[in-house]
Formats: sequence, structure tokens, C-alpha cells
Amino acid sequence: MSIRHELKYLISPIDAHVLARRFSTLFARDRHAGTDGSYTVRSLYFDTPDDALLRQNKEGVSRREKWRLRTYGEGGTLRLEKKAKHAGSSEKNSCPLSPEEAQELVNDGRAPLAWESCDHPVKREFHGRQEAYLLRAASVVCYRREAFTYAPGNVRLTIDSHIASSPNPRALLDPSIPLIPIDPGRVLLEVKFDAFLPDIVRAAIETPGAVRSAYSKYALGRRYE
Repeated sequence: MSIRHELKYLISPIDAHVLARRFSTLFARDRHAGTDGSYTVRSLYFDTPDDALLRQNKEGVSRREKWRLRTYGEGGTLRLEKKAKHAGSSEKNSCPLSPEEAQELVNDGRAPLAWESCDHPVKREFHGRQEAYLLRAASVVCYRREAFTYAPGNVRLTIDSHIASSPNPRALLDPSIPLIPIDPGRVLLEVKFDAFLPDIVRAAIETPGAVRSAYSKYALGRRYE
């Protein structure tokens, strides 16, 4: 568990290229990065039958949460994640899933009954949320990510491009399923940190074309449904 601050900026592909080159000279690359410095992230988001979590996001509800099943890199780590937001800060809890557990969630949208009494609190809480609020698989969002880290302030910088979505839950594990592009021509820069943002990072992220935004990949992915 960690409490984090989060800043989001919409930038152009050209600015993204400039920032990526700048970051690569100042900060360490993420461990998931491939030979080209980037990797694919796919997330399956869960919501209630009446899309309560989506509505909370659109309405800017101060205290809210989201649940997602996420894969980092082709054939990489699978994690069930809960992200809670409150007054500009966020808290993320997660646990690894086996390929079999992930496939079961993708196929059925339901947590295994064994999670009700398992030893991992994230699995137990997700099971409880499904029982109480009928959470079901809602949308898959996919993008290419370049990520960098800086130890002071526990800073993480991510540049997400080629963002696309699908209403088909199986798109999480099946790259052959078509995806719909979200906001072509725009890239998302995210800056996450703990108690403080170091001056070197504050200076590195400065770019004239950046627009501060409360951008939600999940909300934008659902707008075509």
C-alpha cells in the first residue's frame, strides 16, 4: 500500500519524443521496458451493472475507487489492482494472479469462490465488492508505455501513447481482437510521487505544449459504447 500524488498532462507525439529522450538521460528506465524502451500495458476494468464507477469518474467524485486486471508487457506479469483516489492523492493495492486465475476472470467476469477466504486481502476485497455491487468486466484499455523512475521522492514518470480500447473482455489476453483508438494524436504524461516532487523532475517535465488534465483512459474508452 502506498499513498501517491499524481499529475497528468496531455502532450503531442513530438513533445512525447522530446521528453522521452530527456528523461532517458536523467532517470532510470522501468524494468518492464523492452529493447525499444517501451512495453504494452493492457487493463480490464470492472464496473457495476449501472456503471456507477464510470459515473463517479465523470462527475469527479472526490473519494472513489476502480478495479482492474492488468498485464505488463507481452506475456508479462498479471495483477489484480485496486486504485483508490481521495482529494488529489491515490492509493494502490495489488496482488499477482496466475494465468489460470486471470483467464477465469476474463471468461466469467467473476472471482473464484475460493477468494472469499483466501490469504490475500486484495482478492478477498474484490470478491466482497463483486458480492455487494455485482462488479463485472466492462472494458479493456491498451497502450504503449515508456516509464522512468527517480528514487528521491519515489518518482515514476510514464508516457502513454497509441491508447485504444475494446468492450470485449477477452481482448485483455488476445491481441488479435480489434481495438478502437482513443484520442489519436495525443499522448498522456503521468507524474507520480510520494511526499515531494524533486526540482530536477519538475524542470524535466516542463514543455510548452503540455495541458494539465484529469484524463481517464477508462472513461474515454467507454464513450463509444
